[in-house]
Amino acid sequence: MKRFSARHAIFLIFILLASGELAAAQNDPLTPCRELVADPTQKEKYRPYGCYVNVARKMPDKHDQAREELMALFRLDEQNPRPLFALGALEWNENPRQALKHYRQAAEISDRIGDFGSSLSAYKNLLNLMLKYAPLSEVEKLLRQIREVLQAARQANHPDVLSFDARVRLVEAKFVRFSARDLGLAYRELREIQHAFFNKETDEKNEVGWQIDFLSTIGNLAHELGRYEEAQEYYERLTQLARTTGNEHSLALGKFNIANNLLDQWIEEPRKVERQAVVDHLNEALPIAMRAKHGSVAARISQRLALMSAAGAADEDIVRRHFENCIEVAQTNGLPHRGASCRWAYGRYLANRDPQAAQRMIDLAAPGDEESGWSKAYHAQAQALVSWASGSRQRAMTDSLLALKAIENMRELQTGGAREGLFSAWTEFYYWLSGRLLQEAETTDRRSNLESAFTVVERMRARALLEKLDASEATRERRAELLADISRLELDLTRSSLSEDYRMQAEDRLRQLQDEEGQIRSQLLEDPAYYPLSLESFVPLPRVERHLNEDEAMLSFQAGLDRDMYGEFGGGSWLLVSTRNGTRSYRLPGRAWLQSSVTIFQGYFGRRDGSDALPSVPLYKKLLEKALGDLPSGVRRLVIVPDGVLHHLPFGALRPSETEAPLATRYRLLIAPSATLWLKWRTNRSPAASSPALALAAPEIEDSSLKGTKVGGEGAEDWIQLRSSQLGPLRYAVREGKAMIRRLGGTSQLRTGAKASESFLKSTNLTQFRILHLAAHAVVDDTRPDRSAVVLAPGNEGEDGLLHPSEIVELDLAGRVVVLSACQSASGAVLRGEGVVGLARSFFQAGAQAVVGSLWPLRDDDAADFFDDFYSYLSRGESVTTALNSAQRARLDEGAPAEAWAGLVVLGDGDVIPFPGGITTTSQLMLNWPLAISSALVVAAILAFAVGLRGRPRK
Repeated sequence: MKRFSARHAIFLIFILLASGELAAAQNDPLTPCRELVADPTQKEKYRPYGCYVNVARKMPDKHDQAREELMALFRLDEQNPRPLFALGALEWNENPRQALKHYRQAAEISDRIGDFGSSLSAYKNLLNLMLKYAPLSEVEKLLRQIREVLQAARQANHPDVLSFDARVRLVEAKFVRFSARDLGLAYRELREIQHAFFNKETDEKNEVGWQIDFLSTIGNLAHELGRYEEAQEYYERLTQLARTTGNEHSLALGKFNIANNLLDQWIEEPRKVERQAVVDHLNEALPIAMRAKHGSVAARISQRLALMSAAGAADEDIVRRHFENCIEVAQTNGLPHRGASCRWAYGRYLANRDPQAAQRMIDLAAPGDEESGWSKAYHAQAQALVSWASGSRQRAMTDSLLALKAIENMRELQTGGAREGLFSAWTEFYYWLSGRLLQEAETTDRRSNLESAFTVVERMRARALLEKLDASEATRERRAELLADISRLELDLTRSSLSEDYRMQAEDRLRQLQDEEGQIRSQLLEDPAYYPLSLESFVPLPRVERHLNEDEAMLSFQAGLDRDMYGEFGGGSWLLVSTRNGTRSYRLPGRAWLQSSVTIFQGYFGRRDGSDALPSVPLYKKLLEKALGDLPSGVRRLVIVPDGVLHHLPFGALRPSETEAPLATRYRLLIAPSATLWLKWRTNRSPAASSPALALAAPEIEDSSLKGTKVGGEGAEDWIQLRSSQLGPLRYAVREGKAMIRRLGGTSQLRTGAKASESFLKSTNLTQFRILHLAAHAVVDDTRPDRSAVVLAPGNEGEDGLLHPSEIVELDLAGRVVVLSACQSASGAVLRGEGVVGLARSFFQAGAQAVVGSLWPLRDDDAADFFDDFYSYLSRGESVTTALNSAQRARLDEGAPAEAWAGLVVLGDGDVIPFPGGITTTSQLMLNWPLAISSALVVAAILAFAVGLRGRPRK
């Protein structure tokens, strides 16, 4: 300590003498940094050296002097890597190649002296730079070195090994995002370890750099997955932390990320975010980035300003100036990846203005084999758009298909929910290509265009759900075998007479079986890449037409943008109507109009006064009038494949005029996620079950279940959400369940109160029932669909009563019909392409053939009345769709408001008939034997009384 302090004191005096008089040094901005260097209490800290960086960033004229003094400090003590960290930060923007050398040297020294914390910091900074300048293969080598540092820390039993582990996982998440690998997994892992970066100990150690990196990385992952609200929270925290610590470099990044997040929300839903708000945020972030010499952010801001200027119909010179500034900043700062992105965007902008210049721009940014999936997808998309503009249709189609493949290749790297979130951000090209083909078909009348457009959109629709359902039967059969073997072994191990050797062998075998079963379960539930889709997985248009009945039509919607972010044709919104006689296309209003109109329409139903009739008319006229008018006269059934906000539209409530009857009185309606899934369900029906139905109604919700937790420790959070929503008693749910039993009879079961439990549902063989009916509360979380749940009684201490999607998919519902008499059970978050990610989707993943649910909160008494009618029609041998439509008409005839019936929809295979031929009289008598016996006794008594009267003498 003394030697260190003395040497640094000598260094300080040397610097002061070299700079002139000691008194003059008092006004030198670097003097506080020198004082910190000489302070023995700062020996093990980065702060004295970081001081030089902060001064140089605020006062560029001090940059060279700061660098020289930091070099002198390092030569004074070459076993101290901290001056090298500061030199790397100082050269980050000015000379990134030199910064790489400084961080490499810092890592080598840190490794040599066993300073694991410094090693990880050096490698993290190396990674950040290499992601911009090095091929992915080199970055992966660096990741191996980082893992070796962690392993060495574990072997040394370092007290901070848990903190080091979190840092390594953060570094890996950064690589995953950059390379477009499994974003969802990286996001989930960062959520699990965020406490490691934000606690009292890390605050005391002043680990701001790690905190900023964490917030930036997890915010970016949330953004890429379409979790815009969560991303906004992380970006705002990042901005606040950067502002508090005076870190303009990170402040520029945070401000840009906020603007970029708003931009994507504006593209998704223009009415939700004002274009000018995005522009204002970008203009505010640009001078900060320029001041901080953050070239990457400055280039990205210029690119976004070019797009927003184009979208706002600004003068072309302004747009070009922004794009050229983007390219120039990227070149000046040695950022090839960023420069390529600028050129792809510029090429897309030029495509319809100067195709040749656009092609040159695209060619300058062609990605190599080592480039990430992002680069290849962006380049392929830009190339396809330029090819269409150049007039070569054959090449344009070839390039377009290559662009779709590049997007889908990147998608295949994801697992779980990340696929849906990532893919939704790339669907705009699908809308554009389909719209381009349909637009061309209007003038050329090409049947091939209709078929190609249909296939493009089918490749976009509900892919994750289709992947889940396409798991090989062999895999499922193997899992069933494993579960049977596990059950036998577990039973065997309960015997007390087993020898110790046999017991050990059996336990080893049990662990092996459990491991294999766990791997298969993970593949089936979380990793659709285990059975990737091929082009043959998607149904072609001619096959759809062949499978439609004479009285049936399919209405396939696509809700695209009229204008994209470049101010160009965005694909538009369309309706394809298919019958056995062929397919026709119809133009629709763009996404912004649809979102606004559907949202306004939904707001009328709660009034329950019939006022919903008025706003239904313009929707009917814009969406359906022309198409339905062109249908053959015999069509009475509509298979509707919605898109975007149309998933929330109660089609049955639409009317041709305010005084005419709604659509539900003219057609039987079925909702399908995609044509491919519709046909899959229709052609693969399961045999009937032995029992008609199982109903769980009015579950008992106990406060004691607040003590339970779910996977991820989020049970308490979920219950806070439930309590805040003030779930009340379901007074009519038991009546609803009894009505089902009365209508369907046989060996149907009704469980209520504490018996309507999560544990019972999970432990019961549900395939013995044709119908599963849940009359319960449901909580739908649009922001985090994984936290949605059906609320049941717990049943035992191991459950909390919240049946989450991750648990629903574990149920065996192969071929069953599920009726969700619960609020918003057919609703949920809507992702472009994938559709509704909600509770109903989870029941389909569990194998359900059809799901009946509600688009909005359903009143308890309305549900009881509706489902009494529904089961009455179902018991007569009607299909699910016909029974639901008949029940809707019955409620309408009885004068019920639209809120009581219009939101109930059939999803999936609505043509399935649970009880062909109807419920027999015998089964009804078996169910009502007490009533039958009582009636018989009454009749017998009356007859006996009559006979007795005839036998008496006259008086």
